[in-house]
Amino acid sequence: MSNIEQNRAHNFSGRSFSKKTSEELCNDIIQDFNNALNELEDIKKYAFENFCFEKKVDKLIQDLEQKDNVNLAKIKIKYENYSRNLMASKNLLIYANRKAEIIKEREKNQVAFDYIEVQRVKTIEHERENAEYKKDILEYQSKITELENKIKILDTELLNVKKSKSWKLISKIRNFIKLLNRN
Repeated sequence: MSNIEQNRAHNFSGRSFSKKTSEELCNDIIQDFNNALNELEDIKKYAFENFCFEKKVDKLIQDLEQKDNVNLAKIKIKYENYSRNLMASKNLLIYANRKAEIIKEREKNQVAFDYIEVQRVKTIEHERENAEYKKDILEYQSKITELENKIKILDTELLNVKKSKSWKLISKIRNFIKLLNRN
């Protein structure tokens, strides 16, 4: 909206700005599309206030009625088809507005879809990481169980050794040697 008056002075021909290549024009259109959608209501209001065919025709008729030598009946008959064209133009404008709204809604939906897709991918990555952690935990639990079983076996073996007659006999000798070493 900031340059609309400058463009209007040049009949919206683009002459009020430096020349651009087709690629530059294409990039400008793509990059400014969302901005144009946001300003669409202001642009429509400006166009209605300044370029509304009905308003202009009504003013023209008022001006003509004030003149003495003008036969409005002949003019109305001659230009009767313009009202049909006006209706077609209105319908085209309505269609263009609906299309712009649909495009805007699609873009919002695409942003939402992209966000959901990113979250889905992150969730899958977290699930993979969790699966790896669960696998590691199961491996460690298995090793712990294995080591606990070995400890039980060794404890049983040690208990059997301590209960044996040879251990009991040698324990008295060990105690005697400890006593000698202290002195």
